[in-house]
Amino acid sequence: MKVGDKLYFVYYDRSCGYLEVVKVGRVWAYLSNGYRIDLKTLRSDGGNYSSPGRAWKSKEEYDASYAKDKLWLIFRILVREVKVDNDFTSKQIVKAAAALGIDLDEKGTQ
Repeated sequence: MKVGDKLYFVYYDRSCGYLEVVKVGRVWAYLSNGYRIDLKTLRSDGGNYSSPGRAWKSKEEYDASYAKDKLWLIFRILVREVKVDNDFTSKQIVKAAAALGIDLDEKGTQ
């Protein structure tokens, strides 16, 4: 990140827009709206209060992340509604867990 770069900033109230990087330090980048963001997480510093928002490299990157988060939420809700009955085998459950990066064996241990 360098001075002059444009970042897409999303406030937690969902207002958003492009801001310019005006200064870059070792830990923080300072934006044209007066906020500073962490160089690793791109989250803005709220001082003694909660963070007012987060920066993204582009609107497209934000949109992709938002869509993924929304899909994950919907997936989690739907999975809670699934009833485990005799239609699921232990192998199928272990395989579904593996697809999510969860290491289970058929006895239910990790």
